[in-house]
Amino acid sequence: MSTLLRQLISKAVGYATALALFSVIALASPHLAQAAHWHLTGQSPDGLAQQFVDIDSLRGAGDLWTVESYFIQYRQRDEGQRDERQSDEGQRDDPSVAQPTRADYTTKYDCASLASGETHRYKDIAPDGSESEQWGDASADVFNQATMNYVCQYRAAGPA
Repeated sequence: MSTLLRQLISKAVGYATALALFSVIALASPHLAQAAHWHLTGQSPDGLAQQFVDIDSLRGAGDLWTVESYFIQYRQRDEGQRDERQSDEGQRDDPSVAQPTRADYTTKYDCASLASGETHRYKDIAPDGSESEQWGDASADVFNQATMNYVCQYRAAGPA
């Protein structure tokens, strides 16, 4: 067998392995398996905190809409601190930023409360589908408010 053919077969096996691994991870994670269109709804001025929504998860009728989202927080690493996940030889793209923290959410928004100028109402929804008993105020959190604004604008405009 020629060297070129061996290299092509080796690359094909490598790509197939990577694709199979990604498929297993995607199927194990409901957000990855279902999400196709993540959209940035809010970001801190330094870019170290961001909120994304899955456009494909937007569901609702009338004024009540739900969406899946995630918040990611990157932390600045202290001077001289190293990333324990890396070997002595390994380097990260940005050595000043530590491993990010991610939180996933499903949230219901009351878009009528946004339009009326009242408390901007939302409820968190647990993975089992149960909702918070009380409404929260989205305006108390800049990222939650930005997500509510996006969801309610999407509701008003309809899908693009």
